[in-house]
Amino acid sequence: RDLQNAEEPNETASTVHFSPRIQRIVLIIIALSGAVSMLYEVAWTRLLSLVLGSSSYSFTIMLLTFILGITLGSLAVSKLYSNPVIEERPNPLLALAIAELAVFATILPVLPIYDELPFTFATIASILERTPENFGIYLSLKVMICLVLMFLPTFFIGMTLPLASRIVVNKMEVLGKGVGSVFSLNIVGSVVGAVATGLWLIPTLELHGTLLLGISLSLALGVGLLIIAPGLQAKVRTGVPIVSVLLFAVVAGLWGDWDRKLLNYGLYRQKDFAFDSVEELNAMISPLKLVYARDGRDSSVAVLEDNRTGNVYLKVNGKTDAGTGQDMATQLWLGHLGMLLSPDAKDTMVIGLGSGITPAAILQHPETTVDVVEISDAVVEAADYFKHANSDVLNNDRLTLHVTDAKEYFHLRPDASYDLIVSEPSNPWMAGIGGLFSKEYFEELKSHLREDGVVVQWLHLYELNDELASVILNTMASVFESLEVWDAYGVRDVLVVGSRKPITLDVEKTSGRLKNQQVIADLNRPHLPPQAKSFEHFLNRQILSDKVLREHFPGNPPFNTDLRPILEYQAPKAFFANERSRVLVDLDERRKPLLLRHTHGAKLASP
Repeated sequence: RDLQNAEEPNETASTVHFSPRIQRIVLIIIALSGAVSMLYEVAWTRLLSLVLGSSSYSFTIMLLTFILGITLGSLAVSKLYSNPVIEERPNPLLALAIAELAVFATILPVLPIYDELPFTFATIASILERTPENFGIYLSLKVMICLVLMFLPTFFIGMTLPLASRIVVNKMEVLGKGVGSVFSLNIVGSVVGAVATGLWLIPTLELHGTLLLGISLSLALGVGLLIIAPGLQAKVRTGVPIVSVLLFAVVAGLWGDWDRKLLNYGLYRQKDFAFDSVEELNAMISPLKLVYARDGRDSSVAVLEDNRTGNVYLKVNGKTDAGTGQDMATQLWLGHLGMLLSPDAKDTMVIGLGSGITPAAILQHPETTVDVVEISDAVVEAADYFKHANSDVLNNDRLTLHVTDAKEYFHLRPDASYDLIVSEPSNPWMAGIGGLFSKEYFEELKSHLREDGVVVQWLHLYELNDELASVILNTMASVFESLEVWDAYGVRDVLVVGSRKPITLDVEKTSGRLKNQQVIADLNRPHLPPQAKSFEHFLNRQILSDKVLREHFPGNPPFNTDLRPILEYQAPKAFFANERSRVLVDLDERRKPLLLRHTHGAKLASP
């Protein structure tokens, strides 16, 4: 009775006084509302990274849209209750109930078509010519997609805080305490919601289940407020919840799951997109079979198998990060190159598990051990689908897996040192990856490198321009005393080798490793072009010696640093424009006449 009989206003709805019990209920609901709001934000961010790509620009646009909707929703409530022209204002408790139900009503109809968003965005983006000048327009298209999806729900979310404040504050004397209570509980709920969604809900319920839970909670909050709102007719009080629950049940029952293959395919990477319908696109990708998909704590991971070729591909946030197709040569050389340049290496480290082919390549060399650091537990699970290509490496006794961030791993193990460190992060246009190409990161690698050890750093030249390639090489040259560049895959992927001192190749030991049957068989798999049949064949993969490299990349700024993350904001532009760095192609020492070439940038030790 106390819940349904709030003091009726004698003046206007803006001066309604609510009982302490209703105020306490509203405080609980606003805390839960904060948690649900952050559930939406985290889930949308993860989902839209599959649609728009996971660059820093995409995440910034998602956050901008979320904050814009909340701001305008709060402003609308302020104008509604402070405008002297408006005489009849809605009861704040009823308005709060309607706002929560509106969040539910604006998200529910869109949920079943979320898996078609990649096609929609790719179709719209295909009208743009891929030039650096159009990058701003490209970002505007991302803003448009985010506004269509997020603006209305966030607008109504923004209405909840000021409405709750009006319910809790009865008089000016308790203004500070009332508003403080509303905001503090909402903040606590937001923190709990963000942590729970990222660390538990998404890994447990997946993205679609998390969003279903979110709208279920919005519906429950709205219905609960509607029940205690004064002045409503009984049929409205019971009819609206029943209709809402039935609508939710119908949509949830008919919806099922999204098309995970379509969602994880990475359509945002398609530069020449020319499909008239989703059905036409599905027909094109029908030979691909989705064998694994999981929304992990930090990324969405999928494994696709091509029924025509048998190739298997690992996709992280829609971007192919490893596979048994054209990436094989790069993955193999990442493991073998350091072992051939430093044949006495025993203790090794690989940053980034991927398909597991790189650590498996290292373990082809006898008496070696590998510490693998991988941040995503979903990637670890996905590696099981590459057992046929990685020799079931995760069950190898000489491999130790650490599921953590690489920088955190180094901080927790400051005394760890290695003969070989292989770093194979994803592309630097992805958010956060630029930090794995920073001066501080390379200094961290060097600090854990033994005196005769080497660091092998993967670098792609596609979707990158000469300026950014130069920034990366100059950044590495400023850290390592010796630096060389080797070919991994047709000067499309290259391997930058850094060390504390010039590498002295021991011809006998390196040749001995190349005569090892396991090593030579791994490097020259049947479906690959010959990779290294002899010592001379191996040497021919070198692109730049240290001497020639430093003539062009002497280690001068600008550098990519944690405080000045050039790659974080410039690499997405090169990705959009589909640029290709040619600086290493033009400088390739193998293009010079034989008599003018260095035999090898490093000194050759006599056998």
